[in-house]
Amino acid sequence: MTLNLYVLDTETTGLQGAPIDSVVEIGIARVDIDRCKVYPEWTRIINAPLTEQQKKEAWVFNNTDLTPDDCLSSPHFTGNVADELNMIYSGEPFTAYNREFDFDKFLNKDPWNFHAGYLPCLMETTRQCLNVTGRWLKAQESYDILCPDNPAQ
Repeated sequence: MTLNLYVLDTETTGLQGAPIDSVVEIGIARVDIDRCKVYPEWTRIINAPLTEQQKKEAWVFNNTDLTPDDCLSSPHFTGNVADELNMIYSGEPFTAYNREFDFDKFLNKDPWNFHAGYLPCLMETTRQCLNVTGRWLKAQESYDILCPDNPAQ
């Protein structure tokens, strides 16, 4: 039997959390503990309501290749993605690079109500392992430290 854990990442329209901001993309990687490998698992761009201000000013649209049009033309709506996420992954062991942000500000709230088996936050774990204080590690920096022999795919 293969032992897996899942690492989730959200892209959002802001930092305040639901219901003010919306999740516009969710990606999940599967970590095969037995083989010490990380694999892309599941991703959805979400057709979420966007204000004109969010279309113009949201960090995600100004700093990634995701555009408001990608979201507005997506066939995946928040409610459907929430149902799919819960149906496939409810109860599975999950973490995130910034677990408190992804889960506490968004996915543990309506309309998501995602129920997972939560593991320690990767950002905090890496900071503690390296005894880093005074700065936040970038996700790629943390990944390179935690998975030196498995470059991100």
